[in-house]
Amino acid sequence: MAQAPFAEEVLLTFHVGEEVLVKLQERNPDFHPRAYLLVLYALNHAMRALKQRRHISGRELSLAVREVALERFGLLSRTVLAHWGLRSTEDLGRVVFALVESGVLVKQDEDRMEDFQGVYDFEEAFEASYPWGGSVDFGAAFEVTCPVAGHR
Repeated sequence: MAQAPFAEEVLLTFHVGEEVLVKLQERNPDFHPRAYLLVLYALNHAMRALKQRRHISGRELSLAVREVALERFGLLSRTVLAHWGLRSTEDLGRVVFALVESGVLVKQDEDRMEDFQGVYDFEEAFEASYPWGGSVDFGAAFEVTCPVAGHR
């Protein structure tokens, strides 16, 4: 299985072998193994941002997945995630709970699938609200001289 650039870091950090990813996909064929790696990478990303280690909520993890996806895949984020079976924050919850079931992650008593419901809409988060990060003068970029007299 070809691995995403962040795969090695995730596999080492969480001590997840390729055989675990294969079993996860067999149990949950809706999700590509890279979906699990992305969620674990985002969890690690969220943990690093904390001043003190603590539990990460479903909402926080969902937001971390959005941040990581936008950093790594830009405008293709929604397409890449959909290819891996991730089309909603509820899907992120399904991946997390599959990781819990397989023993890769542990959950706290208060953790629920509902924590992942409707955190954000993928179309809105990855496309409509894409953080362009600056202003672009499209008028100047598209100024051309038209060969027809009087038209630009």
